[in-house]
Amino acid sequence: MKMNKINKEILDSFSENEREEIELLWKLSTRKRKEDSDTGYSDEKELSSDRIEKEWKRLQHRIHHSSRVKKTVKKRSRGNVVYMWMGAAAAVFALVMAGWYLFVPVHLEAPRGSYVAHEFSDGVTVELNSGADIRWTRWKGHREMFLTGEAYFSVPGSADPFIVETHNARVLVHGTRFNVRSWPEDPGKETVLTLVEGAVSLSSLFNTETSVLLEPGQWSRVGQLTELPSEPEAVNVDQALAWRQQGFFFSSFTLAQIADELERRYDTTIRIENESLANRRLTLYMPSPDDLEGIIESIADITGSQYHWSDESFVLY
Repeated sequence: MKMNKINKEILDSFSENEREEIELLWKLSTRKRKEDSDTGYSDEKELSSDRIEKEWKRLQHRIHHSSRVKKTVKKRSRGNVVYMWMGAAAAVFALVMAGWYLFVPVHLEAPRGSYVAHEFSDGVTVELNSGADIRWTRWKGHREMFLTGEAYFSVPGSADPFIVETHNARVLVHGTRFNVRSWPEDPGKETVLTLVEGAVSLSSLFNTETSVLLEPGQWSRVGQLTELPSEPEAVNVDQALAWRQQGFFFSSFTLAQIADELERRYDTTIRIENESLANRRLTLYMPSPDDLEGIIESIADITGSQYHWSDESFVLY
């Protein structure tokens, strides 16, 4: 049952000033839960969980101070006043902290220029490509995640389903190894699922009732506003997962998309000054790429363009 307001009997147990603090704590927790429900995760810069803890410590100090005063002045009413007061505070605290602890997302990310691998207690492992992140809440557990970027998952067989959601797609598995790529800033805003082992179903968030089932060695895509994923197609898994060996595979990517990928991988900036060049599509497989300048030079040779280094960035023109 959802609670949007604090029980009036609880609030009546506090003074007017104390009620203001209690209501502030409740609003902080409620706002957290609403953000998580609306977006799948919250903006931690906008509302820090540290603030909730800080507000609680302030209130906790007042509770302790008030209980000491009440104990001295009103010994006869100790059981009726102090314990009721403390019990009401504990009830509010439990509600606030439950909202904070259960609904504030747990966040795992791979900073630009790095990779991150993590294993959970149930044997699920995830590898994050540069710039990617995953979020989940303790309320639903790590078997239901939200992904931004690219990640490789290994999920042992289990009766409990494992779900990965992106900005526009939903992946449902029971035991498998697969790769998901989903960068909302990409021009096509696609989610691409590549299956290595096991069985996986893919659906659009706009129509989760209709999905496609992939077999090992296949991939499927979901566009930004499409209700159905594409029919599964055969794919070279080694190419599709080249990033795990620090390689690259671009299948009909625009040069702008390729530049974005290189920026994340090498934590740098690449500018393309010609719009037609930025929109040019390329298919490239680089299992063992050179340094970044070597890659830029190869792209310039293929596209007949030129490049130079300027203002801490590569410029293609």
